[in-house]
Amino acid sequence: MSFFRPNPHGQNLYVIPDVHGCSGQLLNILKRITPLKKNDLIFFLGDFCDRGNDSPGVLDICIKLHKKYNNKADKQIYFIRGNHDQLLLSICGRDYIGFDPNLPSAYSIFINNGGDLTIQQYFARKGVEIKKPKELTIDRAISCIETAHLDFLQKETQTVAQIDKYIFCHAGYEVDKLIDEQDNNILMWDRSLYQTVKSIAAQGKSLHWADKMTIVTGHNYDGVFFTPGYIMCDASMYNKLIVIELNSMTAFSSSPGHDRLVKYHLKES
Repeated sequence: MSFFRPNPHGQNLYVIPDVHGCSGQLLNILKRITPLKKNDLIFFLGDFCDRGNDSPGVLDICIKLHKKYNNKADKQIYFIRGNHDQLLLSICGRDYIGFDPNLPSAYSIFINNGGDLTIQQYFARKGVEIKKPKELTIDRAISCIETAHLDFLQKETQTVAQIDKYIFCHAGYEVDKLIDEQDNNILMWDRSLYQTVKSIAAQGKSLHWADKMTIVTGHNYDGVFFTPGYIMCDASMYNKLIVIELNSMTAFSSSPGHDRLVKYHLKES
């Protein structure tokens, strides 16, 4: 299987959004883009856990990648934090940035949005079968979460990153504010930027920030949507995990049960 390196003599900027527990699909993508060359970078756009069949396995993979590529002065992999990752941290009493852990609905939001599968998977790794995870108390549910995974999500993920003209975040971004003025709630949870961009594009208009920056997000699961100044690349609703190389704007997708990647045809919205 050949490597997916559109720029064999230059820099490749790979984006992988919303993994959602799909460890097999992630491994298929990594087989095509690793080992990274010296200047290559990977940007994960968050939501490593929930909904898929192996959230613990995804975090195992991310920890290995971090140890291999981020132990130098210049890191090559950026792990952006998504709302699902933040929920898991919050209910486990970790890192309350951008979310109020005292909301009575916090655990309910987690367990009813794919967290039930995550809990089952963690217990299964300990040899315990949980048939009705939604009936567990929060203390019982979080007792199975591995400390190393929580440490990774808390210490090695960030809510926003910038490389050259590209801004990477999971969800929303306030385009008229500086990067260090951004609200974590918006970065991890907001959908209004996506809706605003779609409305502007539908009118045939240009984004006023397009000459200054390109915002790259996931979170909206509709499949890849892009227009100059904005790229949304979450295709999880279609059961696909996407990898996009930004310099060439080429992409491949991985689907469950298939070892080979399929060319994903990008079309400007």
